[in-house]
Amino acid sequence: MNKALRVLLIFLCFIAMAFIRFRESALFYDPLITFFYGDYQYDILPEIEWTQYVLNLFFRYLLNVLLSLAILWLVFRDKDILKFSSILFAIVFVALLLLFFIFWSINEQGEYSALFYVRRFLIQPLLIFILLPAFYYYRRVSS
Repeated sequence: MNKALRVLLIFLCFIAMAFIRFRESALFYDPLITFFYGDYQYDILPEIEWTQYVLNLFFRYLLNVLLSLAILWLVFRDKDILKFSSILFAIVFVALLLLFFIFWSINEQGEYSALFYVRRFLIQPLLIFILLPAFYYYRRVSS
C-alpha cells in the first residue's frame, strides 16, 4: 500500500471518529449528554436504563477502538503494536466501566466531575492521541 493511500485512510478514520462524536445524540442512547450540557452541578443524575446504556457505551467504545486500531495499523504496520493496543483497550474499558459504576453509586449532588471525566474517556477516542506518540517514540528509541 503506497504512502498516499495510507495517509488518506488515516484521515478517513479520524473523520469517522469526528462523525461519531458529532452525531452522538442521534446514534447512541446517552441521557448524560444533555445532562452534562446543562447546569448539572445543581441537578440530580437522570434515570438510566442500564442495559441499553452499557450496550451503547460498549458499541461506541468498540467503534472508536476499531478506528484507533486501524490508524495504528496504517501508521506502524506492526502486529505486536496491534495486539498490545487491543489488550490495553480492553483493560481500559473494563477499568473505566468499573470506575463509572463506582462514581455513579457514590455521587453527591454537584460532585460529578469524576463521573464526567470517566465517561468522557469511555465515549471519546482519547487513547489514540496517547498511543500514537508513545509508539512513535518507542520505535525511535528502540531502533
